[in-house]
Amino acid sequence: MHWVGAQAPNTVGGRRAHPPKAEKVWAWKLNDSERRKAIRSALSATIISELVQKRGHKIPDNYPFILDESFENIDKTKNLISVFEKIGFGEELLRGENTSLRAGRSKRRGRAKKSKKSILFVVSEGCKTFVAAQNIPGMDIVNVKKLNTELLAPGTHYGRATLFTTKAIDELKKGLFTNKYVSDVKNSESKEKSGLKSSTKKTEKTVKTEKTVKSTVNKTKKAESKKKE
Repeated sequence: MHWVGAQAPNTVGGRRAHPPKAEKVWAWKLNDSERRKAIRSALSATIISELVQKRGHKIPDNYPFILDESFENIDKTKNLISVFEKIGFGEELLRGENTSLRAGRSKRRGRAKKSKKSILFVVSEGCKTFVAAQNIPGMDIVNVKKLNTELLAPGTHYGRATLFTTKAIDELKKGLFTNKYVSDVKNSESKEKSGLKSSTKKTEKTVKTEKTVKSTVNKTKKAESKKKE
């Protein structure tokens, strides 16, 4: 009979002996200190214009610079594109629109075309510009607290053209991606906890003082009543 061992490994036309398992976890664990160091080094490369130009970005002569927080209120794609063109990133936006065809079987798997990575726009939390920036080809927008090396150095090539708003820089100044960083939420929670602890301590102290006062009063009353007798 033909195809006798088609379902057994080590036979002609048979299955693999150890196929890839669906339940396998492919996530790569990384130490926090190592990850933070990588993000800091990738951040430092974004402000060196020579490294940014070497990566292929078309940047203006006055790069790097910080954008005003009003940029976070732009909610339309055409307005955002016009603003970037006025700043001097017109050629960079055109560079991001150019696409090329991939080689091999990846054309059959939903990624036939590939485009170059353009500007990385770093904003603060709760920004209106997320939807507008997502429609620009090659451009990425991210919350400053969610920065990672994949965005700052795509394909392990550091020196991406990156623009920060003033709010994002204020968050970085607090010590983001370091051991010293403490967010506003944690600060407020710690303050509330410390306030509760101090209030409970005060109440305990007041209760103790009241008890001592009552005991002393009772003792004096007893002593006076004995003297009268």
